[in-house]
Amino acid sequence: MTTTPTRPTAVPYIEHLPRPELRGSTDIRGNVLAAFNKDFDEQFSQARRAVGRDPSITTVRCGVSPTFEGLVTIANKPDRIKKDLSTFTSFCAGAAARAEYLGDTGESDPRTWLFGAGTGDKVVHAVLIVTADTEALLKEKLKNLDTVEQTHRITRVHVDEGRTLKGDPKGHEHFGHKDGTSQPGVKDFHREDAGRKGFRDNHAGTELIEPGEFVFGCKSRQGDRKAPAWMKNGSLQVVRRLRRDVAGWNKAVVDGVKNFTGNMDADRLGACLVGRAKGGTPLAPPCSAVTGLGSDRNGFEYANDPIGQHTPWAAHIRRTHPRAFAGIVGRKRSSASPARPRSSSRTAPSARST
Repeated sequence: MTTTPTRPTAVPYIEHLPRPELRGSTDIRGNVLAAFNKDFDEQFSQARRAVGRDPSITTVRCGVSPTFEGLVTIANKPDRIKKDLSTFTSFCAGAAARAEYLGDTGESDPRTWLFGAGTGDKVVHAVLIVTADTEALLKEKLKNLDTVEQTHRITRVHVDEGRTLKGDPKGHEHFGHKDGTSQPGVKDFHREDAGRKGFRDNHAGTELIEPGEFVFGCKSRQGDRKAPAWMKNGSLQVVRRLRRDVAGWNKAVVDGVKNFTGNMDADRLGACLVGRAKGGTPLAPPCSAVTGLGSDRNGFEYANDPIGQHTPWAAHIRRTHPRAFAGIVGRKRSSASPARPRSSSRTAPSARST
């Protein structure tokens, strides 16, 4: 552990605690353990806690993720890369080769993809993600990248643009539910609760997970994941382009109410399917009067709800994170991955790259 520099005495006591070791790493790229530019984001969080509102700090961030084909293309010793990655079969095969296994058939068949299933000059060699806190910063960075692409004969295969929602929907995902309510904590990156080992400080119900579940070269639950030395502090990124049928969801919950009696309404049914109200509050009762406090009451388990009386068995949050599991065993689990707002993603370079 390293100690943070001296900070103003007006900031909360937590800012004077030892800094978790991985928090100061400059070798782990943003968007793996935290959002882009960890140092900036920590400064932003400190300033917000000190003044009680978002400070006027802005920045722009970039991240480049090469594919297997991209690594082989730019490698000085491509055969060595192929050998080193021979056990990473899914990564080497590529998304299109894994489509049937992932259920990408019919309307989701690779032939309908906008990127990721091409050949020749349509082969994806890297994914470039650019995010910014203002439209002006984003446009300026993209203009600079246009020059880089032209200079190095990089071909843009596909571009997806995203923006954060504004007004009342701000901070919510497109189905209307509060976003990012429950994210895993990471050991040696987030501070541990002094009163409850294994849980993140100031985040009720958030367990700390070994950093090796996300970063190569760090301890994982089953030990160290085997990977080439050059992959230390690296990670793997999955890019999937999904279509969200918001109108279909809204219609489904309205129509679904007709199958119930009593005081069921569309908002209540939607909350039962997700496991939380749109504001983020879980349906589950807190496991104690202390950890149940807070805006989202996130310190809850299912040991006190074995038959799903509060949180139905089919609820999204109960399937993706069983927490203190109790009740029926042998059920299959599902998982989901988040998306990040306000970004412009470029899938490049082309086969002409060197």
